[in-house]
Amino acid sequence: MSTAAQPLPAACFATGNLPNFFIVPCSIATLQQPDLRLEALLAVPRLIEIQQYYEEVLKDNHDAISISPDSGQGKGKGVIAKQDLCNGDNVLREPPLVAGQHTTNKCHALACSQCFQFLGSIEMQLAWCQLMAAADGTPLYNLQALTALQSQVPSLPYSKQWQLPQPVPCRSGCQDEVYCSQKCAATAWDAHHAILCCHGSQGREERLSAAASSSAEAGPSSGNHAEEMRAFQEHANSTNDVFLVAAQAVANTVIRAREALYLSGQDSKEACWYALLKGWQPYHMGWKKPWWQSVACPDDVDNEQEFRQELKDLASDSLNLLKAAIYDECFPALFDLDVYGSIVGMFELNNLGIMSPSPIQEYSEAVADLPHADRAAAQAGVASVLSQLDLDTDELCVEGTAFYAVQSCINHSCQPNAHALRSGDDPNSFAAIVAIQDIFAGDEVTISYIDESLSYEERQEALRDYGFVCCCPLCQQQQQYPKLQAEQG
Repeated sequence: MSTAAQPLPAACFATGNLPNFFIVPCSIATLQQPDLRLEALLAVPRLIEIQQYYEEVLKDNHDAISISPDSGQGKGKGVIAKQDLCNGDNVLREPPLVAGQHTTNKCHALACSQCFQFLGSIEMQLAWCQLMAAADGTPLYNLQALTALQSQVPSLPYSKQWQLPQPVPCRSGCQDEVYCSQKCAATAWDAHHAILCCHGSQGREERLSAAASSSAEAGPSSGNHAEEMRAFQEHANSTNDVFLVAAQAVANTVIRAREALYLSGQDSKEACWYALLKGWQPYHMGWKKPWWQSVACPDDVDNEQEFRQELKDLASDSLNLLKAAIYDECFPALFDLDVYGSIVGMFELNNLGIMSPSPIQEYSEAVADLPHADRAAAQAGVASVLSQLDLDTDELCVEGTAFYAVQSCINHSCQPNAHALRSGDDPNSFAAIVAIQDIFAGDEVTISYIDESLSYEERQEALRDYGFVCCCPLCQQQQQYPKLQAEQG
């Protein structure tokens, strides 16, 4: 800004007469005390906040469902059918707030970092596996080397029937992300990658300059941004790649908060705080317990307290590396360990796994019906690469994890009335929920978080990782069954 912005009038804070982009109220005491600010970020949202947020999220293309702030039985939020749904009807189709392909899976599947669409061609996918087998450390998208290696892979018969988009590099030139289109590249850039890009800090500063009008420091806190981001990434890749998805949420919050700050025309501490609340809003709706308190303690762990402290220390190390790269002085509360821990805990308990079969697998299955000569050439071409790498075609699917605003509100049942099922038209990163029986208006939509064919004891054990004991009708019935047998016997 050319001139310093004036603080928001005191009346705004006293009466709630804030600009319309500041929709989360907060008291003067909270603004003046850092501890209370942290409590506000980590507090369970009020019913009115939940209603207002999800009404906004659902207003387009989600006429069939609503979000109940309290679905009963201590389950918290729930998804409720607003109209009758038939078996096979689409309940929800939703892009993720944040998502990431698993680090180890990147070595086997060349996919868009934004939508998880496979890239290149059958031959390029095989060349990618070869390139990654020879690589050491974090997978990098060296498209020049990939193209050169692809030229050495024999052309496979009928492979051109699998039309895949060509890889599009990051606009800043980093080799950490790759996309299927300029649209996906721009979406990721605007959401988080402008801050997380390892190709220096220039891209991040250019991105924030369009949104930030605050006089406070917006750049990396110290040192070389690229080296610091690389250190964070390498730590996440060697420990738990959920930290990479958590970093997307932090970066997305900073970008959203910077945009709100720009719209406010203010640069005071009060304006920064309200902008942070605006940016934090999608994640404010999620799980609140920190990661180290949320996950189930493994049976083979002797000292639970030591186990949980190790998780906390791991998260602390990750956060310190992230702070070194992207700390923003306007929003210090966002970089608190408990806030970071709540983000990781939210993802661990409410994420949805993503998996989509590889075009190599589809090709290998399809060529089984070809005439003998073509079939032999196709199978030999695929096998010659995969046998060298000791890979099977079913290992080449794309796998990742994602967090969704609405899907994360769907509760579990061991007798669900819906499940996740993408159609061929859905991007690989989308959550697509389909009814598997008739659902009547007013019924809660449920899915199963686990394999519901397991026994009662096995299901309860599997659900420990989600932090609750299932009391669905099936579990209640099966829990009572041994008692009834004993009484009758």
